[in-house]
Order: sequence, then structure tokens, then C-alpha cells
Amino acid sequence: MRKIGCLIGLLGIFVFSACSSNQVTSAAIQQILSAPDSHQFTSLYILEDGEWFVDKRYRYLINWNREPSKLAEKQSEQETAILQELQQEFPEEALTVEGTNLGLEKTVSKGKITIDESKKEVRLQGKDFEKTFRMDEQNSKRLIDESGNEYELRVSIDE
Repeated sequence: MRKIGCLIGLLGIFVFSACSSNQVTSAAIQQILSAPDSHQFTSLYILEDGEWFVDKRYRYLINWNREPSKLAEKQSEQETAILQELQQEFPEEALTVEGTNLGLEKTVSKGKITIDESKKEVRLQGKDFEKTFRMDEQNSKRLIDESGNEYELRVSIDE
């Protein structure tokens, strides 16, 4: 039984090695857990036919029942933080709070994914877009972003 487990583990390493050689034909990265202090509550990246489709949604981290006199100030601070986070991924976009409505849907051309098993990272790239995730130590299909949000990675490779 232990040998079967080792073989399955080696097969997983082989699959990710194949992915590392840029044979990925499509990929999906979906947020499955939000960090407690993250404004982002859902995020999805899909690579298909050389294009990334990105869908991100955010929320306010405000207790609306406390300190109502400071709500506008806190809301403004959090909107600024959300815009800064989006601007890191899309540096060439002129983003505004009104334009994002606490979310963003975008298609990015020239999309590609690099899975680097030795560095334990996955990098998404496209025209004016870049995002890097680190792989979980226990599960290379589980990714973590800079805010601590966790994602599931699914890929299809050319055979």
C-alpha cells in the first residue's frame, strides 16, 4: 500500500514537471478561502486560448453597527486599499472606485502560466498583468497569494 502512495506521489511530480515545460493548454485558479483581514472574498482566474479571464470581488471589512460617525472615513480608507491591491495586478489600468464597484472582470491577452516546482510558485502573466502565488508546502495544487487568500489550481496539459 505504501508503494502505491509513493507511485501516486511520483505521478503528481511528473504531471507538474510536464506543466513546468509550458505545455499547459488551460488553467483555472479559484479562491477557496479568504484570509480574515482580506477585502477580497472571491477570485477566479481562467486561462483559455492564450487569454486570462479574471473575476475578483471585494467587501468592506466594516462593522456597520459600530461607530457610525466614522463609517464614511473607514469606507474611503478601505476603498483606497482595494484599489491599491488591484493596481498591483493591473498597473496600466486607470482604476476608480466607481469603475470597479468593489469588483473587477477583465480579459487579458497574451496569457500564460508558469509553474515552478523548485521555487514553489505559480506565475500568471499577460499583457499588462502579472500575479504570483506561492504553493502550499503540503499540496502543490493549493496556492496562496500575498494577502493569505487560498486557491485551488487546476490545469490541462498537452499530451
